[in-house]
Amino acid sequence: MILSLPGNHIFAYEFNRGNSTHYSPSTFQLNSNESLVGNKPFQAKPISIEVPTRKTPPNIILIFCDDLGYGDLSAYGSVWNQTPEIDQMMTEGLRFTNFYAGAPVCTPSRAALMTGSLARRVDLDLDAENRWVLFPNASKGINPTEKILPEILKEAGYATAIVGKWHLGDQPQYLPTKHGFDFWYGLPYSNDMAIRVNDEPILPLMKNEEVEERIKGGAKNREHQATLTQKYTEASLKWIDEHNEGPFFLYLSHTMPHVPVAAREAFHQQTNHPNTAFGGSIAEVSWSTGQLLEYLKERGLSDNTLVVDRPVFLIE
Repeated sequence: MILSLPGNHIFAYEFNRGNSTHYSPSTFQLNSNESLVGNKPFQAKPISIEVPTRKTPPNIILIFCDDLGYGDLSAYGSVWNQTPEIDQMMTEGLRFTNFYAGAPVCTPSRAALMTGSLARRVDLDLDAENRWVLFPNASKGINPTEKILPEILKEAGYATAIVGKWHLGDQPQYLPTKHGFDFWYGLPYSNDMAIRVNDEPILPLMKNEEVEERIKGGAKNREHQATLTQKYTEASLKWIDEHNEGPFFLYLSHTMPHVPVAAREAFHQQTNHPNTAFGGSIAEVSWSTGQLLEYLKERGLSDNTLVVDRPVFLIE
């Protein structure tokens, strides 16, 4: 996990169900320790983090990736993939080498992230047919009585948005706009779950509760999914711009690098991975992170924005 603290510091932050964090003048002393990055020792320097009293709660950007492995980032030892923007977050502050996902697959891991509970407790560890994740037209989804992260933040005065993959139910009562998110732009489930429309595999790219665009899905239509990361990034920046007086919570839930992996051609040139679409999709996710961080700096928002990057799954 990587987290950019207001003022461009980095520290660890976990959302715990039922807990709240209050900021007051204090100093956190982080001690040196050693870990391994690839075959090279990494020395973490002691860092003092000043957390000033703020009248306005910090903005929060939570970046979540799909099927991104611990070793797929260059700063975590990858010799194939280049992720300079994410690596820079680590270089400027702290990175963390222990992380536990709520589950190794899509739906239950997202249920755990949004609720702070194990997926089995909220009945999202299996679908109605005992499959590991929800599929299109699923009869299950996030329980309407469950209070999830965006609802808690809305009570604290936050504007809330999800950009990207939801995968906690695609029926109207389960959509993110029914569960605390003011805005949604993205896919309701994984990009390998296209539904057949006139014998074409179609992914519904949603804007709130309406289909904004019909994208051809499936492994044979990778080029139609190659701009998803770009679209998510542009939608995120536009939404932040409209809510920059804060506080805001943006959940940027990337589709990539879930199969079928896809990226714009320019990013295929930024990887040595044998599967250039996979390596390129990771490079583009890193680019997206850099775009957000640069935007925050340019708009003077970085001093009061927490950026949480959680791209460290063995599988999802």
